Amino acid sequence: MYALSKLTILWLCFAVVAVAVASYFVALMIDGVLGDDGFGTLGNMAVLTIGFFGGIILYEYLGYYLKDFQIATFVGVGGALLTIMILALFKLIVDKIMH
Repeated sequence: MYALSKLTILWLCFAVVAVAVASYFVALMIDGVLGDDGFGTLGNMAVLTIGFFGGIILYEYLGYYLKDFQIATFVGVGGALLTIMILALFKLIVDKIMH
């Protein structure tokens, strides 16, 4: 959590808001594709936002160092998309088992 801990509270809030806004637009598209298999627009946005920062935290926890903004963006987007993919797959499996 080295990169996120270097941010002040103000910049951390700006980062969360910027990621949340970008996630909302992506969540609209994902909601159109997944439909009932997704989590709704706001649910998808929350999953993407949490996955973005979770990916960055996990990347640094594994011992890697975020050298610049481009690597942090790549890791964050990868974490967000991987998170929504895993949760949507889990939801699909649970729905199939329950019905």
